[in-house]
Amino acid sequence: MLKPSQEYRKGNPQPADIRLLVEISDSSLAFDLNVRARLYARAGIVEYWVFDVPARRLVVHRSPLNGSYQSVVKPFDLSRSRPSLIRIPHISDCAPRTAHGRAK
Repeated sequence: MLKPSQEYRKGNPQPADIRLLVEISDSSLAFDLNVRARLYARAGIVEYWVFDVPARRLVVHRSPLNGSYQSVVKPFDLSRSRPSLIRIPHISDCAPRTAHGRAK
């Protein structure tokens, strides 16, 4: 979120306040990748990630334009690299890890 959390006590954050939206998807993968992706792109959510739990993969959506994401990286190979946020480039290591430092 862009603002301190106490500022959202009076109302929900707006799309411009959201830097990253993540869905942890188990049984709702098709809905998350299709319906929610279109809704979030229309709302202007800059970055939307879907973690596919059964397949252990990450689908990264970026750059919304006219109701769809212009960049969709799927599957993002967590064993080879880590995704970084477009809007917050200094945060680059937010993928799931095990106690040994490798992606689960």
